[in-house]
Amino acid sequence: MKNKLVGLTLFCMIIALAALAAGCNPTMGRNYYANYYTEQMDRYPNTLMTYDTGLRMWTFDDPDFSLKVSLEEGKDYAFNIQLTNKSDGALVIDWNRFMYVDVNGNTHHVIHDGVNYWDPVAKQTPTVVPAGGSLDDLVQPARLTERDGAIRLAPLTADDTATWGAWPQAATLMMPVHSVDGEEVFKMQLDMSSGGPWY
Repeated sequence: MKNKLVGLTLFCMIIALAALAAGCNPTMGRNYYANYYTEQMDRYPNTLMTYDTGLRMWTFDDPDFSLKVSLEEGKDYAFNIQLTNKSDGALVIDWNRFMYVDVNGNTHHVIHDGVNYWDPVAKQTPTVVPAGGSLDDLVQPARLTERDGAIRLAPLTADDTATWGAWPQAATLMMPVHSVDGEEVFKMQLDMSSGGPWY
């Protein structure tokens, strides 16, 4: 148990240092937040989510957590994330490595509740979900850009969304979940082509 606590402490320290680098040194921040794992998306199997048309949401159950994903109709391209930690240890979500993959396969960063567009990346810190705890959050796609000496989370441009159509037919969320046993990236492919929640 002690070794697991040490492992989680070291992970959180690394994340904190990376956030500090993003705020103090834009080049270091940009390198740290590179989409390194999305370049090999095929190596991550799809998470088998169940779509419930009545509840208008996708659900997934893992031994360590349960997850519900639904569309937030009041905000463009936003998804509600509800996670319940079923494990006996903490889970850590690093939002700066959570990726939104659009219908064309292009990857984007995200912002979540409490973080606004144009905030520095360093403001978006990881969330720790304690054992037995839950998380109720919302994510929207964002792009990284440099302004006023800091790497910031900016809204997507019209060029980014020009080919998405009035409502995208699909999206993929890539959510890294870190536990005391290591990190696993969950690739959640959401098909909305046949009467999904945006219709």
